[in-house]
Amino acid sequence: MRILDRLSIFRRLDSILLLAVFLLVAFGGAVLYSIGTSGETVDLSRFTTQMIAVGLGCIIVVILTLLDYRLFRNYGVVLYVAGLVLLGAVLVFGTTIRGTTGWFFIGPVQFQPVELVKPMMILALAAYFTNHMNTHDSWRTIAGSAAMALSTVTFVLLQPDLGSSLVLLAIWLGMLFATRIRRSQIVVILVALVGVAVLGFLFFLKPYQRDRILVFVDRDNPKYALEEGYNIIQSIVAVGSGQWTGRGLGLGPQSHLNFLPEQENDFIFAVIAEELGFVGAMVVLGLFLILQLRMVRIAKRAQDDFGLFVAWGIWAMFAVQVVINIGMNVGLAPVTGIPLPFLSAGGSALLANMASLGLLESIIARERKLTFF
Repeated sequence: MRILDRLSIFRRLDSILLLAVFLLVAFGGAVLYSIGTSGETVDLSRFTTQMIAVGLGCIIVVILTLLDYRLFRNYGVVLYVAGLVLLGAVLVFGTTIRGTTGWFFIGPVQFQPVELVKPMMILALAAYFTNHMNTHDSWRTIAGSAAMALSTVTFVLLQPDLGSSLVLLAIWLGMLFATRIRRSQIVVILVALVGVAVLGFLFFLKPYQRDRILVFVDRDNPKYALEEGYNIIQSIVAVGSGQWTGRGLGLGPQSHLNFLPEQENDFIFAVIAEELGFVGAMVVLGLFLILQLRMVRIAKRAQDDFGLFVAWGIWAMFAVQVVINIGMNVGLAPVTGIPLPFLSAGGSALLANMASLGLLESIIARERKLTFF
């Protein structure tokens, strides 16, 4: 009877959230298969790796759904320290790809630790905010959380990985605003972040990172057309060429004649727009909107502060990745190397996203007063 009670949890989950994720994964799989079969030689390695990650991700979702998310509240410090250790280790022992030292290679397996650190930091910050939100000194709480976030971001910037750094900052801000801090504090924090961004642009960004931002500001400058501006120009052309219904899977000239770079990762939305058109792109955007609305619903219905902070952190993580990735695909944001959740190729990112999904389902299950673990 006990086993049947535990299995009954799956009848009480957020099925709309699960369906939206399933459809996004299906979109991504179809496009990756299309890319792998449209060249002179068939290469389904990316598609195969992604499908393996999907299978492992489903197992992770099941495990975390059954596991009570509140258990992680007791391990906030451990998760935070473990995240720093992972990020420090990859700087020393990691492999450099396209100028970023951010990957471990264990035999044939490639692993990007910063993707795992994202949900780990959400759990660590959620535990911190839950334990300190009743303190009388709110500035001390803000400073403590900022120290956790900025120390993590510093390790990521050393790789250097600007995109993941922006995601980690967005997670911190999203969770910080959930604490209902005063407006005056919000203004001070935003002004400070603008100041840090300006100083970072002037003194700390790599030349190619600075050029990517300059391209966004002055895209029509001919000197960027064949260099830093090439990717975004080709992406905009691909999006526009899809028109209403697209060229068809495997028939996009921009992607399959290799004009569009990083088509399996950063610019997979451009491939979707080119091959499935405006209709396909709107379906994907609609699925992401459903995803975001369900996350907000889970956050509002969480039974405790820890669950609320976890849900808001996950919402912020997905929101910033979707907005920036699609924005850079259509020329509304600089190219920062942020993958599109559940669509872009990358096992590490997909597993981290599936783990986040499992945490959300665990929260909504406990909202319905299920306490199996």
